[in-house]
Formats: sequence, C-alpha cells, structure tokens
Amino acid sequence: MAGGRKKGGIVLILLAVVLIVILGMVYAYTQIIAPMMNGNTNNGTTDPNQVAPPVVEETINIVIAAQAIPRGTKLTEALLTTIAYPKKEAPEGLFFTDMEQVIGKAALYNIDARVPITSSMIKDVGDREWSASFDIPNNMTAVSIPMNRMNAVSYAIQPGDHIMIVGCMMLVDLDPEFQTALPNDVERKIALSQDATGTTFNIVKGPKGRPETENYLDPAVTPIYVLPHEEAQRPRLVCQNIIQDAVVLGLGDFGTTAAAQPTQDPNAAPAPADEQSGPPPAPVMPDMITIIVNPQDAVLINYAMLANIKLNFALRSPTDPQTITTDAVTLQYLMDQKAIPLPVKLPYGIQPSVKELKFPTEQTLPVTQP
Repeated sequence: MAGGRKKGGIVLILLAVVLIVILGMVYAYTQIIAPMMNGNTNNGTTDPNQVAPPVVEETINIVIAAQAIPRGTKLTEALLTTIAYPKKEAPEGLFFTDMEQVIGKAALYNIDARVPITSSMIKDVGDREWSASFDIPNNMTAVSIPMNRMNAVSYAIQPGDHIMIVGCMMLVDLDPEFQTALPNDVERKIALSQDATGTTFNIVKGPKGRPETENYLDPAVTPIYVLPHEEAQRPRLVCQNIIQDAVVLGLGDFGTTAAAQPTQDPNAAPAPADEQSGPPPAPVMPDMITIIVNPQDAVLINYAMLANIKLNFALRSPTDPQTITTDAVTLQYLMDQKAIPLPVKLPYGIQPSVKELKFPTEQTLPVTQP
C-alpha cells in the first residue's frame, strides 16, 4: 500500500512539471518569440515614446510665389518656386505643376509669398504688363467723363467708390418740319395809311405763312400786330438720375509718365538759396473720371456728352446696394413738391431791383477806406 501511494505521488509531480513546462513554452512563444517575428524587440513591453512608421502619401509639385508679387508684374523664374503638395488634396486643374506654364504671364492681383498660383490670378498678356482693363468685370465696360471741382463732389471721389450720375438738359419747342426752334420767322410787310379814324396797320404775310403772333384791337379799334419781346424762346430745364450705380475705375490719365525736366547748364551758376527753397508746386487735380458701367449705359453717357447734357456726380456709400429711384425735376415739380407759391404782382417792390441772384461774397463790394 505504501509503495502504491509513493508511485501515485511521483506521477502527480511529473504531471505538474510537464504542465509548468508547457505553460512556460506557451508564454515564451506569445510574449517573446511572436513579437520578435513581428519586428517588436522590446520583450513584450510597449515603448510610449516609440513613433509609428509614417504612411507614405503621394504628392505632386505645384508652383507657388517665391516672394510677394505686385499686381501687373510679369512672372519670371526668379519670382516662382515649387513645393510638394498632397495629390489627393489638389483639385484637378487648379494648380500649375509646370513652371513654364506660368512664366511670361502677368499677375492680375497682388500675390503674397508662398501662395499657390492659380489660373484666376494670372493673365496671358505677352510682353504687355498690367492695364486698367484687368479690373473691368465681364460684360462691363469703362468710359471716361470730364470732371471738375463742381461736379466731382469737391474731388472727394476716389478709385473704387460708387457714384450716381445726374444729368440736366435744356428743352425748347421745335418746328416738326424744319426742326428749328420756334417761333418761325415770317416775312411781313406793314403798310401805314391815314383815314378819318386814325392810323391803320395793314399786315401782309410772307410766303411761309406761319405767323407766331396775334392781332388785337386797341381801344381806338386800331389793328395791332403783337410780336414776342424776346427773340428766342426760353428753354425749360429738367434734371434726372441717369446712372444709378457706377464704380470708379480711376481718376486722371492712365499710363502717363512725368514730364521731362529741362536740362540745366552744368556751367551755370547755382541759384541762390532763397530761390531754391521756394513753395512746393500745387497739386494737379484730375480733369477726367473713368467709371465702370454696362455697355448700354456707356452708349447713353456718350450721347449725353455729345448732346452737351450737364453731368453731375453724387457719391454713394460702398455698402448700399439698393436701387435708387428718383423723379425727374422740373420747375413745376419744384413748385409743387416744395410748396413754393407763385408770387403775386404787388403795387410795390424792392429798390434797387434784383435781377440776378448772387450771394454777398460773389458780388463786387465797394472798398471801404479806413
């Protein structure tokens, strides 16, 4: 019995040893051998500072500005460079991949350094640099109009501003056939004769037969031929807003250079110091304004200038996009809208008579001796 128990204990010990060996082999395989086969040599421990290998991403070279490029500059190889850019983030046809596709073109806008070049930033102009036409939107055009201090809002208008244009014209009545101002001239002969009742004026009309006056009878029943006091009719003034919103492209002339300075004789004596330090030259104010309008308004403005219609500019807010609707202003509109009464004829008046409106500063005032 004792021998049997001894043999059973030995078997259990052997089974335990075998089980331990098997478990050790499994642990060694899973924690040491397998990680080594997968490239991990940290003996099963994880290194928190270890960086995962980067994923290789496909890139393309795109053209960018190597430095700040002003508007109108002709692009050269010295102004450009290329950088690698992820291919999946580059839309098809947006960027240039070949620098030769960009060299020789002109910048439409100011381009900052390191900015990728796109087709909307450049224009193929050959050897010509920037011109004002680059700033004109599609389906629009530019037209120039004379300007001065009076109609240019005291020169407050600057390029990029929005303006409204008011046109004023003088209208007269015309003869539909002759297209001349009325009244028509009529050949007349007036014969005088004496009779018992007094002097009679006999009117003889000419071949045109268009008298513009009427016959009246005076208290002595004498025929009188009435002629207009003024030889020509008075034109009637009307003003209206003809351009609601126009963008100012520029003031003055485009592309002009400074006038050549006269050459000085090197042997001439230098001017005195008081003559050299004279007052600075007065600034030259622009006499032309160029605005951006649609083609139909450009034709309208051309007609207005040739028809001698007076144009006046009104400055608008750049943040005001609403359409402006106005009524044409005539003398009747002014009298009705502003409640101006027609002055009655009084048996008295101001002395001296006022026949022209002028403010005191515009009149020639007498000089008072001290």
